Amino acid sequence: MAASLSDAAKTCCMCFGPVKGRTYRSVSSDISIQQWGPIFTQLGAKLNGYLCNFCINKLNRVCRLEEDSKTKVQQILLEKEKLMGILSEMSGVKLSRTDSELTSTLPASTPKESKKRPVHVALTPNTVTPKSKRGLFVTPRKNVTPKVLKQKPCVVDKSMQTKTINSDFVVKVMVKSMENERTYIVHDKMQQKLIKVLVNKGTESAFCKHLSKKQAYRADMTEVVKKQIVKEIQEVVKRRESLLRCSSNEILFNFDWNTTYSSIEKKMPTLMSLLKCTVISKKKCSPHIVMAASILLYARNQTINLIQFILGIILDSSGLTKEVRKTNK
Repeated sequence: MAASLSDAAKTCCMCFGPVKGRTYRSVSSDISIQQWGPIFTQLGAKLNGYLCNFCINKLNRVCRLEEDSKTKVQQILLEKEKLMGILSEMSGVKLSRTDSELTSTLPASTPKESKKRPVHVALTPNTVTPKSKRGLFVTPRKNVTPKVLKQKPCVVDKSMQTKTINSDFVVKVMVKSMENERTYIVHDKMQQKLIKVLVNKGTESAFCKHLSKKQAYRADMTEVVKKQIVKEIQEVVKRRESLLRCSSNEILFNFDWNTTYSSIEKKMPTLMSLLKCTVISKKKCSPHIVMAASILLYARNQTINLIQFILGIILDSSGLTKEVRKTNK
């Protein structure tokens, strides 16, 4: 009794709500200071007391978001370094880099004063200087030309494209209740597409279209349709139902193909939708669809024989011979 009174007297120091049960944490404990100390300093609040389960979940959520932000920043920096390395290896960047290095290493060309050597020439009677005593000419400096590198074809890396890669596409599902919060990362591509359809508020047909692309889901969807067809047939086959049953002469006299078609479609919409897929024009082929449905139902229960009676009357009135009747047997 004393323990229950002490628990009822505890209140949360953040939301001032009552602390229920034993799901609370002391702010002054070592674990709380180590785990949530930076958050309290950012808030600029000096708290003392207890925390309820609701506030504890909020603080844990902030810690997880802080860790996620650090990992995201590291991934961005690594991708940036990778892209810079790819850009630096391109032929155009290398060519411009070599041109700048060559121009920086070449010395500045300053004009030098050419000192002429004094040449002592002994004049001869013919006034011709011998070859051995002619003046020497300075050879011109060779101009250094930078080497031109051959441009290699640029290979575009997939990481340079703006389109996101499938491995970087992450779908995280968060399930939140009154007190608990759970997160789950979806790795299956088909499940990611289905969640994307739900987030984009897609239609039910789009959801089923993506779901039917996988063989396992397609087989399960077929099983669901089978069970629905069996359920509809079981309702029609019951004795209290008068659909496609020749119980009186009035039913034979008042028979109409369109009326029968609409009544069958109302009782068995799933089966009729499958039968309608086999014909092109649904309006003109109502007798064909009704006859196909009646033949299938007659194979299950022979009391559903309205169409068989009508066909027999038509054939008998049109002059069907006894030999043809024997062949049908």
